[in-house]
Amino acid sequence: MKFRDQIVILGLISGSIISFLAWTILGFLGTPFLDRLFLTAISFIGGSPAMMLLVGYLAYEYHLFKDKQNTSAKKKELTATRGRTVLEAEHQRLTEFHLEDIPNLHKLTRINLGLNELKTIDLSPLAGSAKLKELILYMNHLETINLTPLASCPNLEYLDLTDNDLESIDLTPLASCTKLEALNIGINKTSEIDLSPLSECRDLKILTIDGMGLREVELSPLKNCTKLEFLKLDDNELISLDVTPLFECKSLTDFPIDKIEFTTTLSQPIEDWPEGVRKHRKRFRKS
Repeated sequence: MKFRDQIVILGLISGSIISFLAWTILGFLGTPFLDRLFLTAISFIGGSPAMMLLVGYLAYEYHLFKDKQNTSAKKKELTATRGRTVLEAEHQRLTEFHLEDIPNLHKLTRINLGLNELKTIDLSPLAGSAKLKELILYMNHLETINLTPLASCPNLEYLDLTDNDLESIDLTPLASCTKLEALNIGINKTSEIDLSPLSECRDLKILTIDGMGLREVELSPLKNCTKLEFLKLDDNELISLDVTPLFECKSLTDFPIDKIEFTTTLSQPIEDWPEGVRKHRKRFRKS
């Protein structure tokens, strides 16, 4: 039931009850003086709910008008990107968003839709967005996402899908994003992930795949990511991990991971290990 309907019903019930009681009392005390007295009281008391109803209704309409104004202003703010290269729509409580409504979409270098309430978003309008460098969709309620349109966004450098409800993430299209530097896909419901497409992302510096309940993960595609500096793998269900491919990532300095057993087929002096791997040297067993 709408708020307006509740006000109307409350006013009618209140007015009816007060009028009935007043006229009943008037029937027992039927003198001209008391008639006039109670008629005055009835007019006042019976009019009060009506006045409350009117005031409440006007207040409702005013707030409704302001909400529409705010919504309209937000929409104008989000869509009025003509001449701009950045779209910032973070923390706007958006439940849906249509990229095709953005007038100069293919001129944008950054799209930030993080911290909203999106359950789905169609990325197909982004196909061919050669200028797009950053796409941020973290902390929404995304259940599915198709990254295929990003295959034609060759200059994409940053993609953030952290903290959604994604049960699967197909990274295949990212093989074409050879300038990708940061990929954040942690804290999702994905129980497995294929990192193979990332073998083409040789500029990758940051990769977060934490908090996903992974029981195994193949790191071999990362041996080509020699610029990798940060790999976050904690909060998963791994028991052991072959980190041999990471020995090619000489720039790796931070490697957060649960206390699991590491294996490697290499026998290099510890001083030659990447710093991020060397920090976990006590966990190794040779395979």
